[in-house]
Amino acid sequence: MRACGRLAAGFAMAAFALSARSPRLIKLQVSAVDEKGLPVSDLRPEDIHVFENGESQPIVFSRHWQDATSETPHVVTVLLNLLDPAVQPFQWEQTIHALKRFEAADDLYFYLLTNPSGVLLPVRGLPETAGQAAQPAAGWTDRLIPQLDAMRSLFRPPLPGSRKGGFDTDLTGAYAAAETLASKMSLLPGPKALVWIGREPLFVRSEDWGASASAHQMDDKMSHLLSVLDRADIRVYTARLTLPISSTDANDVVVRTDERPGLSDATSGRTYLDDIVKAVSQASSDSRQGYRIVYDSQTPDSVTKYHKIEVKTDRRGVHLYTKRGYDPQMIQDPDPTHREFAYTMVDALREAPGISLRATVARGARDPNLAHFQVHVNAADLLLLPDGKSYRGKLSLLFVSYPKDGRKMVSGDPIPISFNLSREQRDIALRSGLSFPADVGFDSSIRAVRVIVCDDLAQSAGSVIIPIAPAREPEH
Repeated sequence: MRACGRLAAGFAMAAFALSARSPRLIKLQVSAVDEKGLPVSDLRPEDIHVFENGESQPIVFSRHWQDATSETPHVVTVLLNLLDPAVQPFQWEQTIHALKRFEAADDLYFYLLTNPSGVLLPVRGLPETAGQAAQPAAGWTDRLIPQLDAMRSLFRPPLPGSRKGGFDTDLTGAYAAAETLASKMSLLPGPKALVWIGREPLFVRSEDWGASASAHQMDDKMSHLLSVLDRADIRVYTARLTLPISSTDANDVVVRTDERPGLSDATSGRTYLDDIVKAVSQASSDSRQGYRIVYDSQTPDSVTKYHKIEVKTDRRGVHLYTKRGYDPQMIQDPDPTHREFAYTMVDALREAPGISLRATVARGARDPNLAHFQVHVNAADLLLLPDGKSYRGKLSLLFVSYPKDGRKMVSGDPIPISFNLSREQRDIALRSGLSFPADVGFDSSIRAVRVIVCDDLAQSAGSVIIPIAPAREPEH
C-alpha cells in the first residue's frame, strides 16, 4: 500500500500562525453527579467554569460524551498491590469477595503485583491481540480464592521501606506496574479506569527528596507515566485499605489535606477508604459518561510549583469531580513531530470512539490500484483552538490496509492536516462537519482499509474500517 502525495480539504490548509504565547492546554475529565450520586448529562458549556490557583481560565473545548448504547465497551482494570505492607493477607480474600459482584462484566480485568520490579501476575488479563477472547467471566473469583490461600504460605509482604518526607523510597516497582498496565490498556481505545487497591501511589518531586540524581530520575519516571496515562485516556481510582485519613466528603471520597498529588488526583480519578466496591463502581460509571474539557492555562509557572484546579457549576445540587491540580514540570505539550499516539491507534484492538467519522472510497477510473477517499469528521469532536479571530486545528490522517490474507499494512507516516477557520467557517463546520479527500494507492490484494483520524492537540482519535471492492481487470 502506498500513500499518494495529493491531499486537499474543503477549507484551506495552512500552517499554524505563530501566537504571542504558546498555549498550555490542560485536559480534564469531569464527572457530574446530583445529590443522589446519579450522573448529570445535560450541563451546557456555559454551566461549567474552571479556576486555576483561584483565577478563572478560558475553556477552549467542552463536550459531554456518553456510552448510552454500550457499543464501545468500557475497560476497568483492577490491581491488587500485594507488595504494600498495609495490605494484609486476610484482605486478599476480602478483595476477591468485593470483585465477585462485578465478575460478570466482560471488560473487568484483574492483576496482582507480587514482584518489586513491577512484574504483574494476570489473573484475568487484558487481551493481547485483536479478536482474543477474554477468559470466561463467571466463576473466576471462586477459582482464585484457593490460589490465594496457597500463596499465603509462600508470599510475605515486604517490611515498610525507609521513609523520607513521608514517602516510601521503593516506588519503582509500583510505577513500573502502572505503566505496564497503561500500555496494555492503551490498545483498547476509549475511556478507561485503573483501580489500585493498596496505598495510593504518590507523585514524587525532586524537592521532596533533595537534588539527587535519583530524585531527578524519579521526576522523569513520574512525568513519563503521567503522559502515558493521559494519552491512553486512563483515570486511576484508589481503594486505600486500613489507612488513616484526614477528612471525608459526603460521598466518602478521601480529601487530601496536603498538596502532594497521587495518581488519582492527577488523572481525575477518586480515592476511597476501605471500599473496593465503591471504587470499582465509580470507575465503571465514570468510564461510561462525563465531560471532556480543555482549557488554556493563563497562570505563570512562577506563581506556584503546584497549580490547583477547581471546576465549578452554576447548577444547584450538582457536584463536579476532576483532578485537583498539576505540576507544570509533568505537563508534556504535544510534539507535532511525535507520532507515537497515531501509531498506538494503528495497533488498537478496537475502533477508537473519540472522534465520530465516516469515510467513502472509490477505485480510480484510470488506475484501479488508486483509491479516492472522502473522510468526513464531526467537527464538534475536535479541539478548535481560538487564535485571534480564527480557530485552528491540527489532525493526522492514517490509512491501514488489510489484504485478503489477513495481514496489516500501514500506508506510511501520518498525513498532517493543519487548518485555520474563520468564525463563520467554524459555525458551518460544527453543523456540517469537515471533509478531507485523499488519494491512496493499493495493490489488488487489499480487501479492507482502516481510516484513522487523530486530533493532535486534544490527543483523541476516531477510526473506522471500510471494505474495498476488488480491482477490476482492465478491458482489452
